[in-house]
Amino acid sequence: MGLHNKGTLCTDTLLFRIPSDSIGLIMADKLKVLIIEDDMLMGTLLSEALWRYEFEPILAKDGDEGLKALEKALPQIILLDLILPGINGFEVLEKIKNNAKTKAVPVVIVSNLGDKSDIARGLSLGAEDYLVKANMVPKDIVSKIREILEKHRRKA
Repeated sequence: MGLHNKGTLCTDTLLFRIPSDSIGLIMADKLKVLIIEDDMLMGTLLSEALWRYEFEPILAKDGDEGLKALEKALPQIILLDLILPGINGFEVLEKIKNNAKTKAVPVVIVSNLGDKSDIARGLSLGAEDYLVKANMVPKDIVSKIREILEKHRRKA
């Protein structure tokens, strides 16, 4: 199940409209996850999985859109691809971690780049974790999100 443009809710077998004034009520208690991913299939798969597990996914198709989304609503966690049109994921991560408002938001890199140097660079720039897409399924990513959010909750 997932929420798409203009309040359309989709499930595997059902598509129906939700009044736009009700969307806020439905999502008010959900934890926000910003997904910065240019591959719309991957973004949709992650969004659907997150929705199913009671998160509110916010999908941005590139780094600039992701940074703008951060200005509008601060998520509890960010899933960040590295290979993006425009500014790349490393640059986005640097901007997030150099901004006083967003630097505490955990960032999980979810990328096809699996080279040790890319992983080391992402972690050194402040990513909480680094997941290689080819080795993960959406359910694993949801488990990782829960683990990281629980760790941050215990620290607070």
